[in-house]
Amino acid sequence: MAGVVLESVNKIYPNGFQAIHELSIDIQDGEFLVLVGPSGCGKSTALRMVAGLEDISSGNLKIEDRVVNDVHPKDRDIAMVFQNYALYPHMSVADNIGFALKLAKVPKAEIADRVKKAAHTLDLTEQLEKKPGQLSGGQRQRVAMGRAIVRQPKAFLMDEPLSNLDAKLRVQMRAEIAGLQRDLGVTTLYVTHDQVEAMTMGDRVAVLKRGFLQQVDTPQNLYDSPDNVFVAGFIGSPSMNLFKARLERDGDNDVTVRLGEQSLNLPADAVDQRPGLAEFEGREVVIGIRPEDIEDASLAPSSPDNRRLRSTTTLVESLGSEVIVHFPLPVEPFEIMDEEFEGEDAVATAQDETGNYIYVARVNPRSRARIGDSIEFAVDTPRMHFFDPESGNAIR
Repeated sequence: MAGVVLESVNKIYPNGFQAIHELSIDIQDGEFLVLVGPSGCGKSTALRMVAGLEDISSGNLKIEDRVVNDVHPKDRDIAMVFQNYALYPHMSVADNIGFALKLAKVPKAEIADRVKKAAHTLDLTEQLEKKPGQLSGGQRQRVAMGRAIVRQPKAFLMDEPLSNLDAKLRVQMRAEIAGLQRDLGVTTLYVTHDQVEAMTMGDRVAVLKRGFLQQVDTPQNLYDSPDNVFVAGFIGSPSMNLFKARLERDGDNDVTVRLGEQSLNLPADAVDQRPGLAEFEGREVVIGIRPEDIEDASLAPSSPDNRRLRSTTTLVESLGSEVIVHFPLPVEPFEIMDEEFEGEDAVATAQDETGNYIYVARVNPRSRARIGDSIEFAVDTPRMHFFDPESGNAIR
């Protein structure tokens, strides 16, 4: 096992395109770190540089305190698990798992022993004589994992290994891979565009946008304290509601957040916890409200009137344990991604037939909200997030 360190790593292609900008991450020995971001953000490029499949333009890559920029991929002592499994269809499961050991001229008895142990760990003992074509998608992914495990590498690299699986199997395999990594204690760098996958698997998560590292932290800290508006909007499902708003002083201590014709009160103690808000009084800001911080006001009778929003419901999704309510407001959203850079990931905020933008609340399942109803929402304003509209950085 070994730590993996990227020090101010850059990747510039011959045509001048820079895919990675000054990327610095210290992956601790035995840590499970997830790289996440929209399509084209550079996460797979970063992984391929660690693997040695892409050259590093500048900066240093260290594995176990050894600079490996110019070390051949096969000499880096790392194992990679790919999106498409990359299994040999004519070989048995046992031969696929042990193939790399055979190439390394490991004695047959040791290969058999390692393959047997890996198969037991991955619940593949009964499948060892089968060919990949006889296996389910989840079993094929386990074979790919087994091939990595038997090498006993210093680090695992995983490039979207679950993207070919159906939704239910992905959830199962997420838990299996995370548990396996904990049991083996092998340093792991995992790439995904699925932020739910990132949040449920990683010890820490690194968020990339356009080749720049936005924030690296534990999943909960990313969720509770995003450093900037991109991280805030990218992490969380449903996504954080991001509004363009205006801050106004309300009396001596409270602050009012003006959202079109409506306003929300931010109490004095919440203002005191965010001294940076002082310089934005009377100015435009971006505010973020998590869907779960918006409740059906009929179920929150103690909520003050000056912390409520009024709207109508355009869509109600009842999920049993919660209800997702979509509602329009005549307030312009702040978009974190644009089509020019993020392509298919750049989904613009929906609008209703009158041009109002649609936002989302996650309310108690006891809510009786129905499509077309007038509704009042109670907003937990002390939990609102504030961002500088120019820099995008959090205001704290």
